[in-house]
Amino acid sequence: MRKLLITLLFVLMLSSLLAQTGLYEISYQDDYQPLHDRLIRKGFIRTQLTQNKAIYINHNIPHLLALTLAIIPESKKVGLWSIIYLTGRDPDLVLSIVDELVAIHQEEPTYNEPIDEYYWQFNENRSLILSFDSESKILNLIYYDTEHEELIF
Repeated sequence: MRKLLITLLFVLMLSSLLAQTGLYEISYQDDYQPLHDRLIRKGFIRTQLTQNKAIYINHNIPHLLALTLAIIPESKKVGLWSIIYLTGRDPDLVLSIVDELVAIHQEEPTYNEPIDEYYWQFNENRSLILSFDSESKILNLIYYDTEHEELIF
């Protein structure tokens, strides 16, 4: 009985890793159409759709420039996605987004000094990369998966 309980606990932990959920409740391998429907209900507007990319905006989310989903053409699932914010000169906005990410992912990011990026490593293939361009004042988040790097924007 104890062995079964430990096995079930391990399976639950593993499944939570595999279904890593990020901002706006998007997860790796989400089916595109149900995700699209959820985003529309949350006030997102799709501005572009191709075979492997969908771009959204949402006027109700301050500073959000775009949410881009990379869609795996064969399965119609989300392989990776990016979220871009125009933060202006507001360092508190950047800190609040980082705080929200820490709350969602329940860990602090790691700083990669040579390329001036922060990242969360979810497993061997999946990560969240956060970069900030101080000249353009753009904060870029990329939920990345090396298994689908051909989809990168």
